[in-house]
Amino acid sequence: MTRSTCQGRAPAPAPVEQSVDRADITDRNGVLLATSVTAFSLYADPERIWDPVETARALRTVFPHMDEAGLIRKLSSKSRFEFIQRRLTPSQKRAVWELAQPGLEFVEESRRVNPQGPLAGHLLGLSNRDGDPVTGIERAMNDRLTTAADGTGPEPLALSIDSREQH
Repeated sequence: MTRSTCQGRAPAPAPVEQSVDRADITDRNGVLLATSVTAFSLYADPERIWDPVETARALRTVFPHMDEAGLIRKLSSKSRFEFIQRRLTPSQKRAVWELAQPGLEFVEESRRVNPQGPLAGHLLGLSNRDGDPVTGIERAMNDRLTTAADGTGPEPLALSIDSREQH
């Protein structure tokens, strides 16, 4: 995971673990079934928040569904890291950036997606919100999907299924 700040200053040491690139999963014809895409999540460093109430109100202009009192609690905490919202859309990220509120930062995360939708979903399995495999090929082949013999990065995993037949 990489971090960027809203103010352009050098960020403090990363409080989250580095994500591991996962190999793509394809069918026997090379049709992409599972891949990783970049997503950004918003977090706060409460020690750098100038005014928790003002920052919470500003954030609610971008995320109106958020509870203001809950945001104020997070922004007032003694912690150096509080997730605010995960997997932002590009427009949400831009809107938060334009708020120019100190203490709000972004972390780049890898998100697993299935470009073919539910096709073979029962076989591919799921990953949790942190990207850890929970079921299916994602879990059973986790070591193969995250490491390569030569250390350059994992190679795509080609399954024996044919996505045309699965439809």
